[in-house]
Amino acid sequence: MTGRVLLFNRGFWFLIIPFFVCGFTTTGLMDTHLIPFAQHCGFSVSTTSAAVSLLAVFNTAGTLVAGILADRWNNSRLLAIIYLVRAFTLAFLVIMTSNHGLMSIFLEHSWLLVLFSISFGLVDFSVVAPTLKLLSSYFPTGAIGMVTGLLYMSHQLGSALGSYLPGILFDKTNSYQISFEISFILLIIASIVSVCFPKIQEYKQLSRVS
Repeated sequence: MTGRVLLFNRGFWFLIIPFFVCGFTTTGLMDTHLIPFAQHCGFSVSTTSAAVSLLAVFNTAGTLVAGILADRWNNSRLLAIIYLVRAFTLAFLVIMTSNHGLMSIFLEHSWLLVLFSISFGLVDFSVVAPTLKLLSSYFPTGAIGMVTGLLYMSHQLGSALGSYLPGILFDKTNSYQISFEISFILLIIASIVSVCFPKIQEYKQLSRVS
């Protein structure tokens, strides 16, 4: 399967688009900007460090659980659920930073930041296992190397944009609100794309035609 064929392959884009969003919202947005966001809100250093640590711990747990589920469940639906849950964790930040009253509550109850970190950590890198499982199921062995490389390239491009754009927007607005809203919308799109992933029988027929 050549690169040109991949560009016109629907299954390829159904993998690439959500994984780009994954990079934008995880390595890009949250892994880069969680600390400056917490500092901007006024959380203490100890609370911020606890939030970052727990995000990493539950990231590991979420990845392991997703790997187990990927071997037992429909992976396109699993991805859709993960992206949807991630969207709603960011919706929590959108709500809590939407006005001064809610921001005061957020700052007063620092455990809310920790709760966010735990929930986001569970769906942080958990998309990797079901994404790779879909890749191995839908593409011939001879194309897996190329598709994997392009898949991770899309993730890193998303990461680069997800790091850069929120920084620019923060400098202009002194807020992460717009970045969180953009990420929420992108994650909803990723969830819809994932759940609409073509069935394997249909996809194999299309691949033979290609």
